[in-house]
Amino acid sequence: MRRENVKYKTVRIMTHWDADGLCSAVLLRRYLENSGFKNIGFLIPPLGEFGIDKSIKKELTSQTVLFVCDLNFGKKIFDFLTSKTAMVVNFDHHNRKEKLKDVLDFSASLPSATPPLPPPRRQQCVGTWPRC
Repeated sequence: MRRENVKYKTVRIMTHWDADGLCSAVLLRRYLENSGFKNIGFLIPPLGEFGIDKSIKKELTSQTVLFVCDLNFGKKIFDFLTSKTAMVVNFDHHNRKEKLKDVLDFSASLPSATPPLPPPRRQQCVGTWPRC
């Protein structure tokens, strides 16, 4: 995504409050800053919750580009998000069975012609990294 191609005033990264969500969001923010995006902020649901509360809804405008990290929202929530923002980009490692309309979606396990890879074989390691 090129900054010049997106009309926006704010960039928001909505993320899950667990370790993989927070790490993904921080890395994404660094990438966006290095790509020239400005006015980047985080939206994090309250601890233990998985939805969108009033404080998050207030941040969503037609001039917001929204990145969603590690939140396995359903179609109904994504439909709401796309109706309120300029653009929605989804990054998630959770399985998704359906394609999302009007969302640039980078979810794991989207339906494709390529079968999933088998799980890696567990190997014994003697020594310390990086020799293993």
